[in-house]
Formats: sequence, structure tokens, C-alpha cells
Amino acid sequence: MLIDSETWNRNRWWLFERMVESPHKTSYFAERDDDMEEVAGWTYNGKQQDPPRRFLPEMEEAKLVVRRIVNQLRKDRDM
Repeated sequence: MLIDSETWNRNRWWLFERMVESPHKTSYFAERDDDMEEVAGWTYNGKQQDPPRRFLPEMEEAKLVVRRIVNQLRKDRDM
């Protein structure tokens, strides 16, 4: 994922009559085809964003880990 992040972009916008740039890079990702269509029309600060990228394998793995942890925390909380 670190290698993929080299292709991400910094967001830029006008703030108090000057152009500023985000200190971090971002990119849009979508998991499913129907998500891809929805995200494809997104704008940020009036600028059309690049088409979304497919989830990386690391994101799929992280999703499963986070889901498992959240479900366990919810189960413990409901007791």
C-alpha cells in the first residue's frame, strides 16, 4: 500500500484568498462495482475527482480484521 500511495494526490483549495495544499495525500477507493459508479461522480472543493480505485488486497484484509474486532466489541457491550 505504501508503494501505491506514491500515486495519490494532495488536495488543493482556496483559503483566505490564497491557494493552500493539504499536508497529506489522498485517493478514493471503492469496494464494489455499484460503489465505483457512485464515487465516480464525487467532487472535492468543486473539482471532479479521479475515478475511484479498487480496494487493494491489504484493504480487504484490514476490513476483515476491523469487522471482527467491532463485532466482538459490540457483542461484549450488549452483555
